[in-house]
Amino acid sequence: MYLGAADVNYMEQERKDFERTDYADREFPITLGAGGYLSNYLKFSSVSDLDVGDVLTQDQTLTIYTFNALLEKLDTDLDPTATEYYSALMASPGDNLRTKLVSLAQRLDSDVRISATDYESSIADYSGSISSVSAADPTVITTSASHNLVSTRRVTIAGTSTTPDTNGTFNVTVTGASTFTIPIEVTTGGGASGTWDTDTDSFEDIKACYNIIIDKLNNDSGLDFTNYLAIDENSLMEAVILSINTTTNRVELNVVLPFIQGELTVYESFESATAYSPQTMGDPLGLKQVYEATVMFENKNFTKASLGFSTDLLPERIDVPISGRGNGLFGHNRFGGGFFGGIGASAPFRTYVPRQCQRCRYINLRFSHSVARESYTVFGVTLTGNISQSTRAYRG
Repeated sequence: MYLGAADVNYMEQERKDFERTDYADREFPITLGAGGYLSNYLKFSSVSDLDVGDVLTQDQTLTIYTFNALLEKLDTDLDPTATEYYSALMASPGDNLRTKLVSLAQRLDSDVRISATDYESSIADYSGSISSVSAADPTVITTSASHNLVSTRRVTIAGTSTTPDTNGTFNVTVTGASTFTIPIEVTTGGGASGTWDTDTDSFEDIKACYNIIIDKLNNDSGLDFTNYLAIDENSLMEAVILSINTTTNRVELNVVLPFIQGELTVYESFESATAYSPQTMGDPLGLKQVYEATVMFENKNFTKASLGFSTDLLPERIDVPISGRGNGLFGHNRFGGGFFGGIGASAPFRTYVPRQCQRCRYINLRFSHSVARESYTVFGVTLTGNISQSTRAYRG
């Protein structure tokens, strides 16, 4: 389904993966900069577009764990008694892994035990102008000077005039010192116009640069190991915003995760609520005491929700918070402490009815959930109390 909202000038497509990730409003990017990581708090330049219940995700190609594991393996390969690479270059949450990769490449180039001396130049930032774009599949980009690129690097192309459009960001395949291809079939090529530039800040280019270093390490005659591992899949970091401080531009997260500098995606939350019809217990006129409520869920694979109570004697709703077990992502709970993989048996939530709402002729219930990228199923709600005209019901 495609939606044409009145407040934006583009079409929006409905998510329909038939899983918990469908349950979110709009999504938009936000950047985590230097000094923005504070354990379970993140600091941004602005938090005006964020709300409690929104979800932050970061699709990391290169993780801190993977980078540090490479450093430790290099130390073992070069000198099992030393930890010079790890101690000098170890990455921590909140770091810029692009900067860490460049520092690693510089150290490899200067290490006399390693044969190759072009690690840094293989992953450096390059740019230039375009001489021509061919009509071919895939199209061939010819640069006005040697590009110095290595295949798989991420490159942004702008200012070209072709059919179809070749402006955008692509992974390139190098075919010559001044030529490379991008995965587009061009029917009408272009002449000497446009520019190209390596997209060094993107996670995809960080992945490409890391794998280029790995390939060079595996073929370096100065090293014994030839089984350094390239990155072949991404790691998703996902956390829920619990609170927002608009003065300091900080958000509190429900879990501590190793976020790094770069782009995150914000998934906006929306309220999903169910209001039950007034519960009279078969007697709409008699006063009674309702002191306990039990909600039966399919499972408790959500972060939080609330159950609201109001009565004929107290129309104001009083909400009782419900704490779930999270969405089941690996690493969010200790082993045995949650529903791993988002799978769990039916689970109840039991609570006392707020004291102000216990005395009533009828009671209203409202269940509400406002966290993005989570789904829930309520099987039913049970109320417990003194249904007949108890003496407690008449107390002032």
